[in-house]
Amino acid sequence: MSYEKMNIEDLKKELKNDPRNPDLHSKLCGLYGECGEGGLALIEQEILAGKTVLESRPSGLGLAITSKCALRCIMCDAWKSSWEIPERTVGEVEQYLPHLKRLYWQGGEVFLSRYFKRLFNKACSNRDLRQEIVTSGLFIDKECAERLAGANLDLIFSIDGFTEKTYEYIRRGARYADLLNNIAMLNGFRNRSGSSRLTTSITVVVMKSNYKELPESLEFARRHGFGHVILTPVDHITTEENIYLHKDIQAGRYLGKIIPEMSVKASHYGITLDNYLPPIVGGEAAGKEPSTAAGREMFCYWPWKFLYIDIGGGVRPHCFCRQEVGNIAENSIEEIWNGEKMQRYREKMLKNDYGDLCSRVCLESPSSGACMGNSW
Repeated sequence: MSYEKMNIEDLKKELKNDPRNPDLHSKLCGLYGECGEGGLALIEQEILAGKTVLESRPSGLGLAITSKCALRCIMCDAWKSSWEIPERTVGEVEQYLPHLKRLYWQGGEVFLSRYFKRLFNKACSNRDLRQEIVTSGLFIDKECAERLAGANLDLIFSIDGFTEKTYEYIRRGARYADLLNNIAMLNGFRNRSGSSRLTTSITVVVMKSNYKELPESLEFARRHGFGHVILTPVDHITTEENIYLHKDIQAGRYLGKIIPEMSVKASHYGITLDNYLPPIVGGEAAGKEPSTAAGREMFCYWPWKFLYIDIGGGVRPHCFCRQEVGNIAENSIEEIWNGEKMQRYREKMLKNDYGDLCSRVCLESPSSGACMGNSW
């Protein structure tokens, strides 16, 4: 196959099907160089050369900036800790901001961090930097909404119920009416600003209490101007809400039926639906048979592009990754980036030996694809 006439986006799509093709990586490297994206070109060069100690630096960072949160969601225990990203690390992040392509914010509740405004305002000065903020949406005031409306940003609302009863049961301490009011306020500022750079998404943590409401997520998104719905599996809890841990076959069969229907409807509505739900063993969750790391050829860019700092300071290539590669309490971002554990991630990915590193979300979910992290 000739790749000469393919553009960057075409090549990325082709990599989804053929993630280890050296000709694709080589061509992509050349196109990045031609359009002035030297950092991304260097990443492709280092992948082609099988490098595990890199000259390139992260083009993306993920920050769980604080554990502070006023809610007590039934599937989350972040609020039980008392953690804020250290001042030293904030200074390091500031040095990276002029060169990043992606910055992913998470909490706790991002807007309760004392460092958020400082970092966000500096990040906005890099017009090539796409930011993503995961938030309950309940702590956005008018001043904040006006600032967000003009930013190069995807604002991702965590909404785990689409009726007042379910939403307030799962997100303890939240009021459904407040959520709707803040969405309306933000949309008002976005419409008045005339900016197309702000997009809004919904992320849903799928569990026993809400899986039957998933079809309503698309209706809610359509009514309130969301262009993207993300389905992720519940994790970190052992109660019956965890339909994956407890292998809830009934839930699996229901999801296997409605997810394909949702995909058709989302396409009709012009909404992107990302389904990161792995199969429930014995059921038909996500409309896809289980696959295994050994039986699936995959390639992941994250160890060459990204670092995610979690609550407590643990660092992984991505928030879905199973093993930590360091902790910011012990080492700098720079040291972790080329540290022994990060090198191991890259080496095992190059050798197609990543089964102990990757989560089921990446290995088995329909939206993960065979080439992870190459979309930016």
